[in-house]
Amino acid sequence: MSGFGSSIMTELASLSSEARRKYPEIKEASERVILLIRSSKNKPPADLALELAHSADTILPFTLACTTKQVKLITIAMGCMQRLTTHSAIPADSIATILTTLNDVVSLGVEIQLRILQLLMPLLSNYESVHGPVLAQALKLCFKLQESKVGVVNNTAAATLRQLVILVFEKVGREDEALPPTLTVSQSESPDPGLSSSARDALAVFQDLCLLTGGLSPQFIDIVGLARTFGLELMESVLTYHSSVFRRHRPFAALLRDHMCPVVIKLFSDSSDFPSYMRLMRLFFISIKQLRTLIPVECEIYITMLIRLLDPDYPMWQRVLAMEVFRGMCGDGELLRFLYSEYDLRERAKPVYADFIAALGRIATEKPNSIGIANGSAATPQPTGTALTTAAEAPGGNGPEGSDSVDPSVLSRSLALVRVQCLDQLDKVEPPPIPDSYLFYLSMMCLTGVVDKLAATTLPLVTQSLPLAASGASPVPEPLSDPTVPVLTRGLNLDQHAHGALLRTVRGMTDAAWPALLAAFSFYLTTRLDDELFRQLMTAYQHLTNLSGALGLGTPRDALLTSLCKHCLP
Repeated sequence: MSGFGSSIMTELASLSSEARRKYPEIKEASERVILLIRSSKNKPPADLALELAHSADTILPFTLACTTKQVKLITIAMGCMQRLTTHSAIPADSIATILTTLNDVVSLGVEIQLRILQLLMPLLSNYESVHGPVLAQALKLCFKLQESKVGVVNNTAAATLRQLVILVFEKVGREDEALPPTLTVSQSESPDPGLSSSARDALAVFQDLCLLTGGLSPQFIDIVGLARTFGLELMESVLTYHSSVFRRHRPFAALLRDHMCPVVIKLFSDSSDFPSYMRLMRLFFISIKQLRTLIPVECEIYITMLIRLLDPDYPMWQRVLAMEVFRGMCGDGELLRFLYSEYDLRERAKPVYADFIAALGRIATEKPNSIGIANGSAATPQPTGTALTTAAEAPGGNGPEGSDSVDPSVLSRSLALVRVQCLDQLDKVEPPPIPDSYLFYLSMMCLTGVVDKLAATTLPLVTQSLPLAASGASPVPEPLSDPTVPVLTRGLNLDQHAHGALLRTVRGMTDAAWPALLAAFSFYLTTRLDDELFRQLMTAYQHLTNLSGALGLGTPRDALLTSLCKHCLP
């Protein structure tokens, strides 16, 4: 006999022995299932599981044990039921009955509650037929346990809920993968074809998460309320792992516009606590990064609100959260190009990209005394040569990573950084201690990151297209053309270039950003930077100068070279 059959028989025998005096009906029900297993002892585990799944007697010991309200009997029965569901060995049409039975015993103590949570995941993951009201019943039970005051139950229920919600969307993803490629939301204005049962479930679950997080009544899961922070976490998890579902199905895209975005914008205006703000920022970031083509208007609102947070009147922790979001955005060249093309190039649209860069530049020069410059006066740049401490050498807590041996008047990575960025401190109720220099460090990382992404996109394309003086010789640039007539740049005809549209976009981005970049970079040259940051700044200077020259932007090229020359002189 297989190990599966033997283990089930052992648990049923234990249940029968425990119940034989007071509950003979449980003993009889257990022995009937044991006889069924013995009659199929020579079958492989898969066939045995199928045999059990076709018998109405399989779940009877479990349901009878739960009616007794005896914790020991129920614990044994639930252990057996978990093993059966893991092997898909219970009738699919009995799941609703099992969930009702579990709901009846949910108040019998911590051990039973943990057993229920262990049973829910295989019930939903191994049975594709769980949809609609049955799914809602399972989620309701899990939400109910998540409200427990007992820490282990609350935490286990929260983790199980995340898994169940993600599972609902995974089913949609698997269905989508099995279908032939179809037009996505962004490619077609035609109505979305009829949604499958799994897609309807996912749509209903996400809509309820939006409603509950916003303090409204749900329509699918019959629960009273949901903690705001937990609702935001669940929404973020869905968008992080299954944004493709929203891009593929039009009703999901409409759900973002009609339910999620209004809720998060309202919460952003109403919230003032660190846990809610931090989770809202994470939701902003994932929406901008992965769903911007579906909700461009809402993303413009998000970015505008984040830019507003950089004003000095806001608390430091709110400004830092916004800057950490911007740092993630600056590392995505495609996203930066989208901002410029979608907003700055459109008539009567707000120049989001230009405002974004300008705001970062203002942060850089906001408090010169905090980063090693006296009264904002110019000084010769002084890379320090100080060795940086590693994260392993850093002191504990939420403060800077650095060591006391580093000069505090120097802007250095070791003193500026926090051990864990604020966006990732999900366990904190209050904002952590933040060094003043961290904000300026983030500004420098954002600005140099923008330049690096523009250069990485453009310079290889320009270099490959330059005319050669002779076979195998180095490229020889032609004279720069008038920047107001960007037809030829260093011998490139952008109208005929294979990547002309991309180069023209980057040219416009560079032209829009260079004043703020030059002002910030020039200021950083007057401060005391450690060696690592000084090298990073010089690399960005070099990239921006090369980029301007390569794209025919004579004015910024000359301004950058002039700035460098001024700072080189004693």
